[in-house]
Amino acid sequence: MKYIASQFATTDQSATGVEIAAAFHDYVTDSDDTFASLLLARPAGRRPGVPALAFIAEPECGTVFVARHIAAALVAHNFVAVSLLRTDDPITTRMIRVLEDIVPDVFLAVSKNGRDVWDGVPAASVVAVLTPTGVFFEAREAVRFDPSLSPSAARRTLVATYTPRRSEVAW
Repeated sequence: MKYIASQFATTDQSATGVEIAAAFHDYVTDSDDTFASLLLARPAGRRPGVPALAFIAEPECGTVFVARHIAAALVAHNFVAVSLLRTDDPITTRMIRVLEDIVPDVFLAVSKNGRDVWDGVPAASVVAVLTPTGVFFEAREAVRFDPSLSPSAARRTLVATYTPRRSEVAW
């Protein structure tokens, strides 16, 4: 996460680039030990049994918002595939490229050049539709976001949201 954050901090000084760097860096610097212990072991990548999330992000979801969810899902040790339902802006495109370059074993952009290519997404992936107000899962209850949470509490909630439950066989 620290390296992902550094890629934005050093190359993109726009306000959005700085926010994206912060979205990934917050999981490294959070004073809560939850994130420190989760970051010690990397996900195992595209192998059977590795939890996989296929995010479909609605057009209203901004780049920084999507970055926070990707970061939380990666911290929760998921393989993450992302499909964006809007035209990519340059910063979103950069974020996707950085993630594909740095963590190709745990991240895949489904949307490329205006087309969705699902070939590399694990078959047992759980589909999660990301909206500005919540995330709607294929086989789970929707999770609504509480805007009154502190940033640290919001990060813990997101990681908990994307942490697979033992009872979920496919995920």
